[in-house]
Amino acid sequence: MDLFRHLVKTAFRNEERPGIVQAYTVLSAESVTDDHPGRDFFQTRYRTLRSEVDQAFRAVCAERGVDAPDTVDHAAAGILAVMDGLQVQWLLDPDRVELARASQFAIEALVAAVLSPQPSDVSA
Repeated sequence: MDLFRHLVKTAFRNEERPGIVQAYTVLSAESVTDDHPGRDFFQTRYRTLRSEVDQAFRAVCAERGVDAPDTVDHAAAGILAVMDGLQVQWLLDPDRVELARASQFAIEALVAAVLSPQPSDVSA
């Protein structure tokens, strides 16, 4: 759970440094273009972060006696996506989007979904 708490604390800190959040958001978005000099950095960063979140999920599942469900990989990617997406929304409308509180809510919801999976009605 330490990593999840760290991610929430990061969201609270990021509310105090919009310039850094903006630079990160712009650079990460630009890195998806072909031959962008930051592409390798961001690919590696996201692989590393997904792996760290995945490991944290598996550790929490093991501590709680929950078989790590197939959703762990999706939840790891989802946490990063939610955090990045909320940063964009917050940068565009900081009076309407509470970056830290919304990030905390999303992280807690994803952790709960992994620890207590519910059957899905949606088919792939």
